[in-house]
Amino acid sequence: MTIQIISDTPLQTTITWLNYLGIVFATEQQRQADKDLNISIKNKPEVEELWDGKVEKGKSNLKIIYSKDTDISVVTTEIENLLYRILKNANIDREIKVTSAYRNPENQAKAMITLIKTKGLSKAKDLYNHKGDLVVGYYETIKNYEQNEIIRLLVIKMNEVGFVSAHSDWKKRGAIDFGENSNGFNSIYSHEVNSIIESAKKEPMVNPKQVLPPSNKEPALHIEIILNK
Repeated sequence: MTIQIISDTPLQTTITWLNYLGIVFATEQQRQADKDLNISIKNKPEVEELWDGKVEKGKSNLKIIYSKDTDISVVTTEIENLLYRILKNANIDREIKVTSAYRNPENQAKAMITLIKTKGLSKAKDLYNHKGDLVVGYYETIKNYEQNEIIRLLVIKMNEVGFVSAHSDWKKRGAIDFGENSNGFNSIYSHEVNSIIESAKKEPMVNPKQVLPPSNKEPALHIEIILNK
């Protein structure tokens, strides 16, 4: 089944209509009986391209998926359209997985701990700004504590020094990661990395200085998004 809706608020309007049709909140029996529902929300120019024959429907294999641990509560229709545009302009024609979007303070602390343990203190400091370095340095003084206590103290330290990563902000800026292993950027799809980076840097909503390839510091293609200039 295909539903095409044109609206200034496509996500909200789509959910409203699907609720009306009884699709979104299906019973367990309906879920078992029905095939998987594929909802593709397009903006007005994209719909017009389809209707005008500029884009052959079903031709592209590009699809963005999200890892099960990724918090996508911040991924609006506008953000997802941006990601599709970046990947489409980079000639990506396959399934691509987002491995990180929003991180609450506790998950940001966990990410910093993992980085320090796997890559070392020096590489962790190279990745962050001065305020982040203060948090990383503080970890050394509490690293022998119980894990939950380390996380709690790191969150306190982040608040104390005013460190907010792009993954945790999502007011002035946000960040999306495409994992290196999950997307084959370290193997058969390594040639796609530069194309995606160049495409992302051309977007007005992207901070070109914070579009970073996978590295020893962070094994993910990182794109920082500007939300409020």
